[in-house]
Amino acid sequence: PWAQRTLMRVATAAATDLAALPEEASGEPWIRTFEGWLLERGGAFPTREFYGRASEFCRDLAELRQSFIFSGDRVRAVRQGFVLEGVREDAPQDEVGVIKARWDAFMYDQNRNASENADSAWHTSALWLP
Repeated sequence: PWAQRTLMRVATAAATDLAALPEEASGEPWIRTFEGWLLERGGAFPTREFYGRASEFCRDLAELRQSFIFSGDRVRAVRQGFVLEGVREDAPQDEVGVIKARWDAFMYDQNRNASENADSAWHTSALWLP
């Protein structure tokens, strides 16, 4: 359950701290969609049955399957994708360096405050490549 709380915290904080919007077409991060999906089925968020529920969630909402890496029915990793509001793809490298530094600091703080099962998050972007 703590890893799910961490994912929710990261999604919320990224929007607030980094002007990062979820890449999902719904405009909601998959973890918030997962929360609503659980609640609609009488479950609780976070769930202690994450692996089974995540498999079921991905079957019901196949478009969100790309956010999960499974080994059999066990979730091995998840991803949260964001669109950076107001950042052009051809932004100057000095501007990109500032944005990347903010993400570095953000992820450092998130990992430092995360549970043991969720403290290895990292970020990447095509923007970071010269």
